[in-house]
Amino acid sequence: MLIPATLIPLMLAAQIGLGAWVVWLETPALPVMIHLTFAMIILGMLNWITVLAGPDLTGTESGARSIARPSGFCALVYGTTAAVFLLVLVGAYVRASGAGWACVGFPGCNGLALPFGSSPAVDLHLAHRLLAYVVAGLVFATAWQARRAYPAVVRLANVLVVLVLVQIGIGVTAVLGGPGWVVQSAHVAGAAAVWSMAVALAGRTWRAGRTDERQSMPDGRPTGDE
Repeated sequence: MLIPATLIPLMLAAQIGLGAWVVWLETPALPVMIHLTFAMIILGMLNWITVLAGPDLTGTESGARSIARPSGFCALVYGTTAAVFLLVLVGAYVRASGAGWACVGFPGCNGLALPFGSSPAVDLHLAHRLLAYVVAGLVFATAWQARRAYPAVVRLANVLVVLVLVQIGIGVTAVLGGPGWVVQSAHVAGAAAVWSMAVALAGRTWRAGRTDERQSMPDGRPTGDE
């Protein structure tokens, strides 16, 4: 928890400089993506600190000293969180480059299924869509596996599913209804909400593992600092 708390002020200072860079360059795609990347990292670290600083619910909710997580659940959660972050970055580049409006219609694109090669903007848009499908599948798989995990983890996984479904709905509305500041703002806010919940789920899962380690030791001592 000390490392994220130390990095946040430094990243905020860098974020201010990046913001000036974006304004000076009149918001080209790459600086905008980098600016949003720093913002999401800061948001993720704040969520991580919040989870670790909060009460440890996993040990009291499980009611048992055996590991309650299914095999491979931690890897699935961490992989899903990484995939969500990648999707947010790709989405930021899609929006900043104007590729968000390269495809009209859903589930197809401009009257075709997957018209790759039509233009770089269409290719980028379709790549973002396909990555979103992969992330949605990972989130659903995580929620399914979480049914055998701790109750706090299950709840977070279920909330993440709901947020992903809402975000998909916003995205579909955007490609069907055309550009508009309301739907664009909602899509960015939805991405931040999905990312925040994914980080919270990862933090709670990591903390559950640490609780298992402490409970498995004869003296109940932790193996290291959180």
